Amino acid sequence: MNNVYWPEDFPQFPLRQGYSINGQSSTIRTDMESGPPEVSRVSHINFITVTLSYRFLQSQLDDFWEFYRSAQGANDGANFFLLNLDLTGEFKLYQVRITQFPQVTPAGRKHLTISFTIETDQLGE
Repeated sequence: MNNVYWPEDFPQFPLRQGYSINGQSSTIRTDMESGPPEVSRVSHINFITVTLSYRFLQSQLDDFWEFYRSAQGANDGANFFLLNLDLTGEFKLYQVRITQFPQVTPAGRKHLTISFTIETDQLGE
């Protein structure tokens, strides 16, 4: 299967406002009757989530929904796609998928903001 890319005619860099990166632990802690808790690794894959927003032209909204819903695009969050992100101090392509339904809010007369959360397991690669 070919790689799916965030479309070139969409905004390429997310807005700083609301940009956040969150991780999940891949270990589980079990309290013991005595002594320190036991810590066990549950998975070798560490997913991180990133909440981000992009400023689109209103005329691009139909194209965004087409990408989001299309089986050749994000497929309602089921497909991974390549997106340019700054997770380690520089922008590079990461394989991501959308995990929360996108929110659209007006941002002036000709613009709108589309916000969503993605996940990736490629931090540090």
